[in-house]
Amino acid sequence: MKQVRGHICYYYFILSFLVSFIILYPFQWVLLQKKSWYPLAHRYRSTWSKIILLMWGISYRVINRQYLKLNKPVIICSNHSSYLDILTMLAIFPKKTCFMAKAELSDIPLFGLFFKTIDIEVDRQSGEGGAKAYRKAVRALEAGYHLVIFPEGGIHPDPYKVKPFKNGAFQLAIRQKTGILPVALPDNFKILPDGGKIAKTGKIRIILHEPLSVSDVSVKEMDILKEHLSEILQNDLSQ
Repeated sequence: MKQVRGHICYYYFILSFLVSFIILYPFQWVLLQKKSWYPLAHRYRSTWSKIILLMWGISYRVINRQYLKLNKPVIICSNHSSYLDILTMLAIFPKKTCFMAKAELSDIPLFGLFFKTIDIEVDRQSGEGGAKAYRKAVRALEAGYHLVIFPEGGIHPDPYKVKPFKNGAFQLAIRQKTGILPVALPDNFKILPDGGKIAKTGKIRIILHEPLSVSDVSVKEMDILKEHLSEILQNDLSQ
């Protein structure tokens, strides 16, 4: 019976997500026609994500909320164990925030518009594609946007363990002297696990940590920075 409820909840999540997204999509499309409107477009999708979480019966508690008060752009790095992670990030960062993600997501109907405008697609199979994404990321940071990157590179099959990080987020942070904001999402996979077609309502924690300064970090020390971030996130996942 519990599994049946999980399946019903999952398909309710999917249906409500798609219906609300399609209904509101024309408004989002209009807001993405001008670059000067992108901040408003992001606020719009942030509000939508909060409504979706409410509809799904998911409440969230932000721990160390003071780190949401950011005076300058940061690179937001988190573990990635559920598709709920994206909605969570949208909900808590309503101001000038964009996502950097694998190019395959831009092929999804309707969603591709975001990667052609406000968000950044990364083609890992193409050197030129990677360089293009890097240049777009630099421009976003210079324009005052926070940049969300899941450095594991995808959803990790073991949600209790942080997967080895890819270099992109750290190279960008070090070269642009942009701080890294660690965000741990230890509960999302319990609500919406990857691949199981089950879901449930409930509470999730969003754990923020003091931004990591990279002002004195060189590219040669990148592995140390990666290990430090991994330890921070792993500690939250292990509790």
